[in-house]
Amino acid sequence: MRESARRGLELLADDKFSRGNAVSIMRDRQIFFGSMFQALARARLSISIEMYAIWDGYVGTQLVDLLCDRARTGVETRIIIDGIGSRALSRTSLQRLRSSGATVVVHHPPSLRGMQRVFRRTHRKLVIVDADAAFVGGFNFIDQFIGVPWGHEPWFDYVVQFSGPAVARACASFEVSWKAKAPPSLARRTAAGSPRRRGPYDLLLINSPVETGRHTVAKMQEHVLASARKRMWLRNPFLLPARHLVKTFADAVDRGVDIRVIVPGERSPHRLMLHANRHKYAALHAAGVVIYEYQPAMMHAKTAVLDGRFVLIGSANADPRSAKWNEELTLVMDAAPLAREEEQSFEQDLLACVQVHRNRVRGRLIETIAGMAERYL
Repeated sequence: MRESARRGLELLADDKFSRGNAVSIMRDRQIFFGSMFQALARARLSISIEMYAIWDGYVGTQLVDLLCDRARTGVETRIIIDGIGSRALSRTSLQRLRSSGATVVVHHPPSLRGMQRVFRRTHRKLVIVDADAAFVGGFNFIDQFIGVPWGHEPWFDYVVQFSGPAVARACASFEVSWKAKAPPSLARRTAAGSPRRRGPYDLLLINSPVETGRHTVAKMQEHVLASARKRMWLRNPFLLPARHLVKTFADAVDRGVDIRVIVPGERSPHRLMLHANRHKYAALHAAGVVIYEYQPAMMHAKTAVLDGRFVLIGSANADPRSAKWNEELTLVMDAAPLAREEEQSFEQDLLACVQVHRNRVRGRLIETIAGMAERYL
């Protein structure tokens, strides 16, 4: 069954796992922002970024400063940002980037003429440096991830840095997005990274380019659940699965699969989403899913570990927007050592959670209202 799980993921990605990659999984914001900024500062050839949210602030200003510096030295710097997600990136910052030689494409900026596109967002989080190293995860370049406003706990998230043959696949993913979003005059191509072996891991990127009509997120989530035989442990901030996915949860539990999910607790700043999540608890409990609310901070990570073998980390939420509207990117690692480490990290995180028991599930009015609006959240 493990090999059928692998083949099913490859069919979804329309690609094969690439062998021989090095991987570093980071969950501390000082480490992952530090690693990305160090890599960007060393860029000599090219920088490619597709990001849902870059905001003015401490983190955003550091990023803009670095990108301007690299672009002025002749590094080809291309950036795709989402028009709504990056609404707090000022015109001044955009002008600084463009004046330095960077090319910035704003995907579907808010417009009365473009209301039909308002739900179609790029939610990917991808940074590629010199077509040689790449970063993916659930992060954004916003100050909430470092605890600003000061005194707040930093949001909890994951970033994966990888190098090796899989970087060429990341470059190809970026080029597809660039070609779809940039004006024809800007549609030049950066050479893909070196395919030489860098480490022991097999990696696969699952892209969901809505412009091609391939809505892979829901299919990916359903496939990994249907493939599970022992355990499936997930972190996800927006747990709003469709009915058919709840049924897939139930089928997995009936097979004896241990399914646990960590979601945000009271520290979530997205109050309507918190109540929408809680509206789903009754159905998920009935399906046999064990739910935990993370207590120390906003839990923003989107991760899964399957049967001690596969680890998935990326940008996709378990909600209608990721399933139907957003462009997402997920990195799949077929690596038992990484899966064991992730299971240990998950068990450690459970110590910072409160389990939601069946007798605590309540159908409060606010949760019912939030549940009715879930497809628009």
